[in-house]
Amino acid sequence: MKKRIISMTFIMTLLFCALPFAAFTEVSAKAMSNASALTPFAYKTGEYTVLRKLTLYTTSEGSTSTGKTLPIGTKVSVTSVSGEFGKVSYADKTGWINLSYALNPLNEADIPARLDMLRQKFPDGMYWNRPSAEEN
Repeated sequence: MKKRIISMTFIMTLLFCALPFAAFTEVSAKAMSNASALTPFAYKTGEYTVLRKLTLYTTSEGSTSTGKTLPIGTKVSVTSVSGEFGKVSYADKTGWINLSYALNPLNEADIPARLDMLRQKFPDGMYWNRPSAEEN
């Protein structure tokens, strides 16, 4: 009888521990299915305000840093756009910033499209406040 109680307790503990993983897997599958269907957001040239500290990159792929960082609130003029990166000049350096973290306040029509893109990228149950690859 004692062995049966211990066995049942062990099985119940395993099931209880597996439930959070099952819920996580369901949310992950939903996010993965939505990832391929993301509506691309078309960034445009113009004046932008930096919404968080941004690295200035040498290429539009964001692979190599110029060593400069734009502080929050910096206003920059984007002269060229490639995907989600915009070409800017800052502190005597020309480079590329990720426009996902900058706002063009004159282009209010793009705000609903940007919100839709973010809703698709982060469906219910997904975290938005995890560190990005840019911060690591």
